[in-house]
Amino acid sequence: APLIPITETVIYPGISNRIFVNEDIGNNIKELITKNNTLAIGLSTKDYRGLVQLTADSFYRIGVLMKFDSIQKSDNGFIIDITTINRIKVLDFTFEEKQITASYTIQEDVQDINADEEQEMISYIKGLMKDLSHNFKGAEYFVSILEGLPSLEEIMGYTIPMMGIPLKSKQILLEIDSLKERTLSFIDYIIREKDSVHLQLEISKKYSQRKDKSYREAMLREQLKNIKAELGELDEELEEEADYRKKVLDSEMPADVKKIALKEVRKFENSPPNGGESNVIMN
Repeated sequence: APLIPITETVIYPGISNRIFVNEDIGNNIKELITKNNTLAIGLSTKDYRGLVQLTADSFYRIGVLMKFDSIQKSDNGFIIDITTINRIKVLDFTFEEKQITASYTIQEDVQDINADEEQEMISYIKGLMKDLSHNFKGAEYFVSILEGLPSLEEIMGYTIPMMGIPLKSKQILLEIDSLKERTLSFIDYIIREKDSVHLQLEISKKYSQRKDKSYREAMLREQLKNIKAELGELDEELEEEADYRKKVLDSEMPADVKKIALKEVRKFENSPPNGGESNVIMN
């Protein structure tokens, strides 16, 4: 069957999807559709450097059998609507000029989940994804589609390509024959993704709080200076601060002691009046 290199993602069986392909691959698909040959192998590449540079070692061995539904030209390539059918295992490759074909066998799933277990897992996954989606604007559309998917195969097929996990990890999931093991591994990735997002949001929140506090303190200090300037007190305070600094600099105290004293002066200069630190220095 014709082989279509899939770059930078992994496609799963059981879904209708839209993929982007470059000019060379798109022209090959267009030619196949013209000949009423709408079935092909979709196989992810480990490192894509151009169609003519691909070898057998460029590909993973487990992919999907897919059907082309439509093709349309776009900037720098083509957009293809596809339906994925089965997992397959590629046996060997044939490389021709700008065209790759391969022989394959169907890679059957091990159906080790009963109907009740599948429904329980589906409900749990949808709940996890709904919780995760609350952290992202515009995720309602994604959740609405997910809610309408009735099987584990469709849920994984729709979700995994969009998840922020390495391509190799997505491929490892695809290659698991046991449906139960694949689903549990998928759930583990969702939980880790959820924990990671929550951690990042918590860090961002704490950083934002520190920045807000810093900005508020700076604003209050500036407002205080303006008030003092109106009351005629600012010049007197600046002279007092300069006097402390001059006394320290002109003193004959040891260098290490002078360093500490200057540090205290800086604290005094940056502290609000009548604060604890200013009272200690003034006294």
